[in-house]
This record gives sequence, C-alpha cells and structure tokens, in this order.
Amino acid sequence: MSVSLSTNIEAKVRERATAWLTNARDLLTAEGIDRESVLFVLWGEQHGFASFLLAAFIKRVYIILTASDLYVIRTKWLNCWRKIDSKRYNVTDLAAVKVRPGFLADTVRLAFHDGTTVKMVGVDKGAAEPLQRVAAEGIDVIAKS
Repeated sequence: MSVSLSTNIEAKVRERATAWLTNARDLLTAEGIDRESVLFVLWGEQHGFASFLLAAFIKRVYIILTASDLYVIRTKWLNCWRKIDSKRYNVTDLAAVKVRPGFLADTVRLAFHDGTTVKMVGVDKGAAEPLQRVAAEGIDVIAKS
C-alpha cells in the first residue's frame, strides 16, 4: 500500500530532503544507506539539559525512512558530522508518532516497540504526517509520485 501526501507537504518534504541528501553523501555512505532508496527525511533538534545555555547538548536528529528500514541518526550540532549516534529499525518497529503543534514548528515524539522514544523539536509543521501514517497504518512505502 502507498500513501499519497498532499501536494504542498509532498513538495516541501521532497525539496528539503533532496537538498539535505545532496549535502550528506558522506554520512549516508558511512551508515550504509543507499541514497536512491531514501523515501523520506525528517529532521529536528533534540535538546538536553540546559541546552539554552550550552549548545553542546543540542543534537540534530534525522529520521531517514527507506522502503524497509528507518534510521534514527543523531549528530552533534556544533561538530557537523562528528560524534554520530545512529540506530536502525525496521519500519514495523515504529509504534507511534505523536505531534504537539507549536506556533512556528511542531514537537514530534516517536515511540518504538522496544521502548525507545525520540523527541524532536523545531520540526516543520506537517512534516511528520508520513511517519504518522506509517505508525497508524503499518505501511512501509511512501508514494514517490
């Protein structure tokens, strides 16, 4: 089964995902991700304790969805691609995606069946919709057109 996203969200997601993927070839290669297999990219920030005072606690979080796998990749905010932590899941490991709408951006919380949760802030409004559908409907492919 495939999902057809609204035209605005689909265009926005594809535009930003393409731009990010163009700039992240080394990261994708290091993680063993085939660039052509990427269907969706969601990103935001993960704030640690007192992050407003010390930016070293802020990590950029990328969720990369392929037809069969979902990658959670955390990179240090200030050190570009250094100190990368990543975890690979099968898309069926995604239990729930909760979105708390904000004024300018959303906060997204992903829950996996193994108990892992990932909180992302500063996510573009509406950008988590494909992942919400994956979690709710159990699909593993997002329509490319």
